[in-house]
Amino acid sequence: GPRHLATPELVTPEAIAAFAAAGGPVAYGAAHCAAIVLCLPITPLLELGAGFCFGAPAGVATVWAAKSVASVATYGIASVARPARLAAATEKVLMEQPRLRAIADDVQARGKEFTLLARLSPAPSWANNYGLALAGVEFEDYLPASVVAVLPALVAHVLV
Repeated sequence: GPRHLATPELVTPEAIAAFAAAGGPVAYGAAHCAAIVLCLPITPLLELGAGFCFGAPAGVATVWAAKSVASVATYGIASVARPARLAAATEKVLMEQPRLRAIADDVQARGKEFTLLARLSPAPSWANNYGLALAGVEFEDYLPASVVAVLPALVAHVLV
């Protein structure tokens, strides 16, 4: 029958290790990046696996590169593909809810701080990536805060 993207035999530690051995850090990082962009729930396992497959320094570098590239890709997707209906619906809700408007305005005005806080939260990378872009955080605030603030959690995951 047809194969699904994340069947159980594809997400075993052995399968991940075999893929890492065959493709190396670049292929592994590309797969991790794609998993983040596509919002697949395998990303924590890929972070854990990077440390086992490549060791601490190379595992951290692989995951950091993947997460950094994915953050740029998802920001771009969210920014370019943001449908006008979503923007109009969001604006309508914000006009009706002054407190939400104040929060949204604060997120936009203090994008770097909100990005840092979001990145330090346990929310999945893809949720932060798309959410911060859709919230109107400027790219020049989003990118530096993203590439720095992902390090504590990813180092912890890779070193487990």
